[in-house]
Order: sequence, then structure tokens, then C-alpha cells
Amino acid sequence: MSVSGEERRDAEKTGELVRKKLMEIMDSQADIDGLLRDDHPTSFGGEDSAVRQN
Repeated sequence: MSVSGEERRDAEKTGELVRKKLMEIMDSQADIDGLLRDDHPTSFGGEDSAVRQN
């Protein structure tokens, strides 16, 4: 199967974009994990954060 240079470049650009977006998602997941840990109060001011502060 033959692939043209243009198709190859498009595939490389798409792959780079997908990699970049996956890295952003992984960073966001790490931030969310940090917020959900027991030793961090929630940013929403729920009852759990008030209990932990007392």
C-alpha cells in the first residue's frame, strides 16, 4: 500500500495533535486526583471541607 507524502504529513500532524491533547488530559487528571485526596479540602466549599478545617 502506497501513501503519498501529503497523507503522511497529515497523519503526522494528527498524531502530534492527539499526543498533545492526551498530555493535557493526563495533566488535568492529575490535578483532579490532587483535589480529591482526603488531605485537600474541596474547592466547592462543601460540608466535608468545613469538617476537616475544624
